Amino acid sequence: MRESSMRFVRRTLAMAALTPPLMFGAVVPVQSATQVFASQPLVVSSPASAAPVVVHQILDRWQAVAEQVVGSEANWRDVFHTQLMLMPATSLAQLDAVKVDAADSAAENYARLSQAMRDITMQAYMLSKGGKSQLKLASTVNDQVFIPMSPCRIVDTRNVGGPIAAGTQRAFNWVRGVSTFSWAEQGGAPGSGATACPFTVFAYAGGQLPGSVADLRGYPSAAMATVTVVNPTAAGNLVVWGGQGTFPQSSALNFAIGQTLANTTVIPWGQRIGAGVQDFTIRYNGPSGQANVVVDLVGFFVQNSATPLDCVTLTSSFGCSAASCINFNQSCPSGYTQTATYCEGQPNLTLEVVGEGYCEFSKAVPQLINYNVKTRCCRVPGQ
Repeated sequence: MRESSMRFVRRTLAMAALTPPLMFGAVVPVQSATQVFASQPLVVSSPASAAPVVVHQILDRWQAVAEQVVGSEANWRDVFHTQLMLMPATSLAQLDAVKVDAADSAAENYARLSQAMRDITMQAYMLSKGGKSQLKLASTVNDQVFIPMSPCRIVDTRNVGGPIAAGTQRAFNWVRGVSTFSWAEQGGAPGSGATACPFTVFAYAGGQLPGSVADLRGYPSAAMATVTVVNPTAAGNLVVWGGQGTFPQSSALNFAIGQTLANTTVIPWGQRIGAGVQDFTIRYNGPSGQANVVVDLVGFFVQNSATPLDCVTLTSSFGCSAASCINFNQSCPSGYTQTATYCEGQPNLTLEVVGEGYCEFSKAVPQLINYNVKTRCCRVPGQ
């Protein structure tokens, strides 16, 4: 499907019965490239709305910085070139306005570029929503959070695995929880996955993706990725889905012999149920032929979850020698709100009243008895 801008077409994706996947940008033709990116990168032919001169201007400006930070200039240029050629002129102009500051380190400069790429991806996603919330996959609950990321190459069959043959499929991962993992194992970005693509590795393994081993709520329910078919030897189409059950009838890319095309789609999670099912699966759907496939991640969808409150408990101790005693606890710190009051006394004390930050006790025996007043104070983190 072709579009002149980086708009998304929002579709509801169900795990059991998939409708056509979410796409943005144009289906972009790419000049033939059968070698690995280090020797012959994908050279994307621009749609009518793109500006190749601006694309190369941006890449040339940031190449030296990327080489210092990423460490693989050829891979970086190939990945970013594909993404930039999918962008409309307005997004390219926004990215072109981000300059290298000689006073800043390479890491600081590259962080600004990465943030600009994430901003553009998020803007395109928000435009796709049309004022409506993203539907949770396989549910009617509006409970999905989109996390844009700087583009990351996680699959390149030119480097590992070789072409996918017609009528066959291959399963891949898009997230890992191992600190020593490298996407080069799937033909993708070299080096540590946590360094090359931090949002594809969980925080407990050194990455930046929230989640834990015991809590899969942080695991992406879907990924947004640019899928490129490289120099197919026969006509066909690529089907990209979670990998469970029979492959869906909708395709991510339709291609003719010798074409190399790129398109961006949303892929539901395969849930790693075993029997060859990982995070996602790519099938070459056609009667004959084979083709290499490249996958660049640009974002994830994760389930929404409540932000835990930041709470503190303040305790004040008092002595009661009269028939009845009332004392107030100290006030909550600035920025915190009182959420509860607790009163703790010895058996000879009778609790009469629990108020907002105070306790009132009475007693029958004429002796000094100690008690505590506790106040629970909470705030939303960062506020």
